[in-house]
Amino acid sequence: MKDQLITAMVLAVLSLAAFGCAPQKNILLGGEGKGFCQELTSGKMWQLERGGPFSSLQEAEQYAAQLQLGGYDDWRLPANEELLQLFRLSFWKKNQGCELKQSGEFWSVSRAGKASLGHWESYILCDPEFRYVNALKTSGYVRAIRP
Repeated sequence: MKDQLITAMVLAVLSLAAFGCAPQKNILLGGEGKGFCQELTSGKMWQLERGGPFSSLQEAEQYAAQLQLGGYDDWRLPANEELLQLFRLSFWKKNQGCELKQSGEFWSVSRAGKASLGHWESYILCDPEFRYVNALKTSGYVRAIRP
């Protein structure tokens, strides 16, 4: 029994070493005073300073659509999955020179175009699990993204 327990523990440690606790490979770099950060693998750009708060989806979308930042005018609200990617990059400290305030509720949209107001939370085990939490508030910030 003792040998089986030791074997199981060794296998668990080897599994974690091989698969678990692996940081994300993507890196978010600062835009050198341009007001945005850029993901190296996708090329997506994130607004550095959050806008708002805004009390409706229409206000949030209008803000993003009218945003002029870094010489670009094609900013938009992020998809829920994109907001998760940004949260993961910050969680893994892959945001070199790009400190983004993550607290608060943020506007995003689903793949089906449905508006969402909320935030991502992490639960740390080894590989953290992330969960989207819908906001109880009726206003939130915008962290615009492009393209």
